[in-house]
Amino acid sequence: MKSGRTGAAETDYKEGRPQVLLLGNGLIRSYSGLAMSWKDLVCRIGSDRTIPSTVDIPLPMEIVLRTEGHVSNVLRDHKKELYGRIESDTFRSRLMTLLDAGFDDILTTNYSYELEEAASGKAFLTKDEISAMRRYIGFRRKKEKRYLLHTYNEIAVPSNRVWHIHGEAANPDSIVIGHYYYGNLLGQCQSVVKRREKDRWKYSETARNSWVDAFLTDDVYVLGFGFDYSETDLWWLLSKKARMKKKRSGNVYIYRPHKREEFDVKYRLLQDYGARVIDLGMYDSESEIEDNEMFREFYPLAIDAIIDEMSRRRARCL
Repeated sequence: MKSGRTGAAETDYKEGRPQVLLLGNGLIRSYSGLAMSWKDLVCRIGSDRTIPSTVDIPLPMEIVLRTEGHVSNVLRDHKKELYGRIESDTFRSRLMTLLDAGFDDILTTNYSYELEEAASGKAFLTKDEISAMRRYIGFRRKKEKRYLLHTYNEIAVPSNRVWHIHGEAANPDSIVIGHYYYGNLLGQCQSVVKRREKDRWKYSETARNSWVDAFLTDDVYVLGFGFDYSETDLWWLLSKKARMKKKRSGNVYIYRPHKREEFDVKYRLLQDYGARVIDLGMYDSESEIEDNEMFREFYPLAIDAIIDEMSRRRARCL
C-alpha cells in the first residue's frame, strides 16, 4: 500500500504513514555478500601503516591514515571489491522477504548491491545494469555525482526504491567513508532540512524527493545497523527527528537480539534520541553462543517482528 501525501501544512496520512527500512551490513555479514565490517573494509583497502593498538580514533579518520590521505583514489582502485554478490539461497530468501514486505522506501548504508541483485534474480549485476536502475528526483535538474540525497535505484518489486545513503560501488566518488566526506554529507542533510523548514514541511510528491525526507517524516525500522558513533549524519538526523512534531516525524524502531551490557550505553542514548529499542530476548548476556550463529537466528525473527509492527501501524489507519 502506498501512502497518501498532501500539500497541507500538517501531513495528512489518509492511507497510513510511509514505512521505511534502514538496512546496515549486519544481514550481509551473517549470510553472504561483502562479509566485512567497516573496520575490516578500512584495513583491507588501506595500507599496512601501523597504528598502535592503544590509539583509538574514529574510523572516518582511520581511513585517512591508512590511505595516506588518498581516500578517493583508493576507493576507485578497489571498487570491484565493493559490489557484493549473492552466494546462497538462504541469503536471497531473507532479502526477498524484506523486499516483498511493502516498504515505501529502503535506505541502506551499504555500498554493495545485494538488494538489487535479489530483486533481479541475479547473483551479480554489472555497472551498466545498475546504471539502468538509477533515478534522480531532486529539485535541481542536475544529477548527483557525490552525495546521493536525491538518487535511488528503482527495482521491480513492491519495494521499488533503494537509496544508498552513503554512496554506491559503481560510483566511487559518491562513497562516504572519510571524515571530510561525512562532514560534507552532514552539511548537505542540513541544507535539505533548512529548505523543508522554510516550506513548513508541506507535502507533495515532488517535495518528498530525498532519503532525508523519508528518514525524518516516516516510520523507520532499523535492521543490521549498529549506529556507530562515527555516523554523524544519522545521529544528527535522529536528534532532529526527535525534536519534530510527532504528527510529522513518525517513529524509529531498532531491533537487537537481547540486551548486551557492552552496548547498553549506546542503546540508552538511542532511546534518549527518541528511538524505540526492541529486544527480542533471544539469549541472556551470559550466553556463549557465537555472534554469527546468533545473528543467523536473529534476523528471521527480527524481520517477522518488523512486518508485524508495520501491519499494526497500517491497520490503525484503515
